[in-house]
Amino acid sequence: MTMTLTIDKELPDETVAPLYFRFDGAFEPGLAHLCLTENGHVFFATNGEPGGGVPMHVHEKRTLQWSVSPYLNRERALALLDDSGLQAALERVHRGHSVHRRACGPTDVSFTEDAKAATQDVQAILDLACAEPENLVQVWDLDDWLFSNGLHEAWPADVPLDKACEALELAAVEDEPHAHVSGASKANIRDSLIDRVTWCEDIEDLTGEHLKTRLENRPSD
Repeated sequence: MTMTLTIDKELPDETVAPLYFRFDGAFEPGLAHLCLTENGHVFFATNGEPGGGVPMHVHEKRTLQWSVSPYLNRERALALLDDSGLQAALERVHRGHSVHRRACGPTDVSFTEDAKAATQDVQAILDLACAEPENLVQVWDLDDWLFSNGLHEAWPADVPLDKACEALELAAVEDEPHAHVSGASKANIRDSLIDRVTWCEDIEDLTGEHLKTRLENRPSD
């Protein structure tokens, strides 16, 4: 049987955790899905709607979605797109998924019995992949990663700020592919370190480069 699907291997992000996305101020990552459009386009996507809102084409089931872990690693996500079993199940869904647009009123969507069964098969394959710990990436918020063991562990007081930032940026890269530090650029690391010492309530605990950085960035105490 000739495959009628188009598999898009461009993932939402270039990191080792390509499906991880979190809105500013949110405590949990956004939802991640494998998607199949009515035209047979298959791709991974993150939910770009604050509060978990659902786009109309998804609400009307013109685009179908299956849940995946936002912590799925890049290697496994790409392997799933090449998985013959998953492709076969998606093909069955696509062949049995019909979309009928009306001049007035909601779009009419129907599924054959085989397509209904195949939708469950797709989710089962994804659930199995996401249940294996080796397929997942530990994702750290930048501040949690930097200061999990305290300021002095991240940035010794006798190390200049720029050198500390370079070392931490390298450490974040070396943690991959098993862990990913969200937003671990040198600029973001620098901002976090400066904020930590600038707004530290116990100024008497600051010495060396920490105190120097505070005085340069907070004129009065």
